[in-house]
Amino acid sequence: MTRSLTASWTYEDDIDYNTQFGVNFEHELIKHLQKSIDWAVLRDCLVDAGWTLVKFDIFHWREAEVDNWLKQHCQGEYKVYTGEYIFERPSDASHFILRWL
Repeated sequence: MTRSLTASWTYEDDIDYNTQFGVNFEHELIKHLQKSIDWAVLRDCLVDAGWTLVKFDIFHWREAEVDNWLKQHCQGEYKVYTGEYIFERPSDASHFILRWL
């Protein structure tokens, strides 16, 4: 599988962002890309090992509710990143789908 990413960012954009928010955008972008790549590799490895992937974009205000439900109801391990949920046990994935989708 091949994936590509392109972006356009100028030095002036970086200065504006830093001035407005006090954050080094380049550093934040690199951290985000690193997390995204790490997640993609982990997700693919776990799915190849038999884990179940469920894609679910929740409203931000319900995130805590979903997190609490996962902690209370999952019997196996699970991983979450940006609307993607991976469950070690297929039954946990099924219960999640029945409750939230």
